[in-house]
Amino acid sequence: MNFSFHPEASREFNQSIDYYEECEQGLGYDFSIEVRSAIVNIVNHPNAWPLVDQDVRSCLTNRFPYSIIYSIEKNEIFAVNRTIGNQDPDSLYTTNNFQTITANKKSPSRQQA
Repeated sequence: MNFSFHPEASREFNQSIDYYEECEQGLGYDFSIEVRSAIVNIVNHPNAWPLVDQDVRSCLTNRFPYSIIYSIEKNEIFAVNRTIGNQDPDSLYTTNNFQTITANKKSPSRQQA
């Protein structure tokens, strides 16, 4: 099964790596490894995490306060957004950002993980 990021989620992921690297050398790398590990878990067990909307699931990373918000589409898992753990989870569904990303999740402009 393939895994891909919405371009916005990919941009957020890269910005988060940069942020953690600025906090402490090597922490950005550690963050990227943690997210990649979560992605491997999602690919291996796509239905293991709770539904947060009709066909959208959320996988919280172990070490960092980040969730990977994703949907399962045929033979592909598509990360539509990522959220910082201390954000209000309800805000994900009331912001134009999430609605736009969700509406565009079938967009051809996906980036492979």
